[in-house]
Amino acid sequence: MEQNGRKKIKFKRSRVILTWVLFVLSVAAYSTAPFIPPDHRYLRQLSVLVGTLLMIATLFSFLRLFTYEIRMELYRRMSRVLVAAGEKWRSVKARVRKFFGLPERADLRGKDERTIVTADRERRNRNRPLPRARYSDMKENRARIRFLWAKYVIDRADREDPPVISDTPREIGDKLSDDDVKDGLFALYRTARYAPDDVRISDRDVVREAELVGTSGKI
Repeated sequence: MEQNGRKKIKFKRSRVILTWVLFVLSVAAYSTAPFIPPDHRYLRQLSVLVGTLLMIATLFSFLRLFTYEIRMELYRRMSRVLVAAGEKWRSVKARVRKFFGLPERADLRGKDERTIVTADRERRNRNRPLPRARYSDMKENRARIRFLWAKYVIDRADREDPPVISDTPREIGDKLSDDDVKDGLFALYRTARYAPDDVRISDRDVVREAELVGTSGKI
């Protein structure tokens, strides 16, 4: 079952019980050692050794609770938290710069925001297009999603309140009208831009967004 894109984490019951049993036995073995008379040194050492072996077995059993699926779900949750925290921090810095009247710096933002702002200025100030990359030339799904995201934002940006370089992706999304395309595209964009390299975007997701956004023209 999934709630808000999150899969329920459920540990294997038998593995949980085994882990607890091993832990209790290891604690019992360690607890027994102090009660063994000093003249039974080897018996006391044996009790400590058994407790240590049981504690190691407990650790291995505990680690095996986290299956591949559970590890991936925890990784996804941590990634979302880190991305949200990063966006919040950038938003705070933008507000601080605005409060103190500091100029916006393009090098503080990613190239996607600079592309959108530059393209918007070029459209307002010139009739000739910028030299731009073609969607058909792109080989990576991450690059394709970033292309589609930037095209979507440029096509729908409000001239009265256009995106600025200091805007986070979430703030840019808030400036656009809500529709069925935006949520899915922005979620994929956050993955394409912020997630580690080993997190892949499927061809099916790219094809779906390309059909909804359209790939004609260049950005």
